[in-house]
Amino acid sequence: MKKSYKIVWGALTPMPIVMIVTGVICLFAFILKNIPAKGVTPSPEFPGQILAGVFLFYGLLLLGVLLGFLIHISYFIHLVRKEGMDKNTKTLWVVLFLVVNILAMIVYWFMVVLPEPEPGQAIEELEDAPVRKIRKR
Repeated sequence: MKKSYKIVWGALTPMPIVMIVTGVICLFAFILKNIPAKGVTPSPEFPGQILAGVFLFYGLLLLGVLLGFLIHISYFIHLVRKEGMDKNTKTLWVVLFLVVNILAMIVYWFMVVLPEPEPGQAIEELEDAPVRKIRKR
């Protein structure tokens, strides 16, 4: 996998948590902002503001859940296709992905995905290596 893809994948991994937390913070901020003062009648645009705040909250929540689902699938596909990892290690990662969720995926990204060599990197290293001459006896 190219380095740029790894960086984008790593940056997208914690985004579901960020989106859900942002949605909840926006909801609470919206509620606190729109609590009418005692004895003050709400403005005519008040119902529209409530609807906009609810849509913002549920939109961020839905996008966060959908992105989390897609990230789960991408990590499971990477784990299944990963060569050189024994069955017990793969089983451990699957259990961690299911139990600890996004946090385990962040650790997996740093431990497994980031250190992977890029495709073609081994061939380039061999081409740059000094060539030894073989003597005939």
